[in-house]
Amino acid sequence: MTYKHQVIDPLAPTMTQLFTQMGITMITGDATLVDAHTVKVGGDTYTADNFVLGTGQRPATLDIPGKEYIHDSRAFLDLPDMPQRITFIGAGIIAMEFAAMAATMGRDVHIVEFSDHALNGFNPDYVAKLQAKLTQQGVQFHFGEAVTSIAHSQQGLTVTTKSGLTIETDYVLGATGRVANVENLGLEQLGIELRAAALPLTTTCRRLYRTSTPVATSSIKYNQS
Repeated sequence: MTYKHQVIDPLAPTMTQLFTQMGITMITGDATLVDAHTVKVGGDTYTADNFVLGTGQRPATLDIPGKEYIHDSRAFLDLPDMPQRITFIGAGIIAMEFAAMAATMGRDVHIVEFSDHALNGFNPDYVAKLQAKLTQQGVQFHFGEAVTSIAHSQQGLTVTTKSGLTIETDYVLGATGRVANVENLGLEQLGIELRAAALPLTTTCRRLYRTSTPVATSSIKYNQS
């Protein structure tokens, strides 16, 4: 962990210095689109021919009692020591990767998944082989289970599902997907309507560029009116 911070911590100030040397102006603050060529940051306005939306994403967190005990992948990667008992909510690529790490270290690992299988969208034959390997390493899978609460207990934490399943654990990692950071950007000023925190298939904006922001479908089409 010490080595990690030695490598990662200097990156932000280093990149800021590099941008400055390249003549790139860094403006910090909350930005709101005023129109297709104007953005407001604090009390100042800036104009440009084009804007790129690169606001990134954040972990989706279950809105359940005890949600304050749910950690995300960034917190997991910052752990100084691996907890003895870990429960993952979700069976996507993040949960499976971290579960493999924890199982290799001999930890007690549970994966709770709402659907009936892991790694949705991946080749089912490969998924079955991976699941079998993790099961052999001691990982316990709980499919068709919806987590309804997390409570502090004398043993650590208790994860409870809708069916009544309870899991005693020391650490809970939520891996239930990510949502785009698109709130309060002023997108409505450009005629862009959000659909489930994603950019829509069709928009009246003819100058829409994006990066690291999901769309409602695999492509974007533009209205010509």
